[in-house]
Amino acid sequence: MEEIDKQKDVEYYSNTVNAWYTTKLERDRSILIISSGGLGVLITILNFYGVKNYTEMILYFLSMFLFTVSIITMIIIFQKNAEYLEVVIGEKSTENQSIIIF
Repeated sequence: MEEIDKQKDVEYYSNTVNAWYTTKLERDRSILIISSGGLGVLITILNFYGVKNYTEMILYFLSMFLFTVSIITMIIIFQKNAEYLEVVIGEKSTENQSIIIF
């Protein structure tokens, strides 16, 4: 009976870690998709309506810049997560590597 309880604990922990990874990755994917869509919408609106004054132009370009920063950041996070997981499963050495968990 004790062995079954240990197996249940291991399975529960495994499923919890898997759910945590999935949730984190889905959040990052959602940010990437929304940022890409927002950038596309801004460019479309800018091409269709144009810019009427300097304030509007500054807001358009600031928004586009921030969406671009968000997209680049998400790509870097995906890369760092992949590197971290490779280290965790033992495919790469941890010598002289700094690991950042996002």
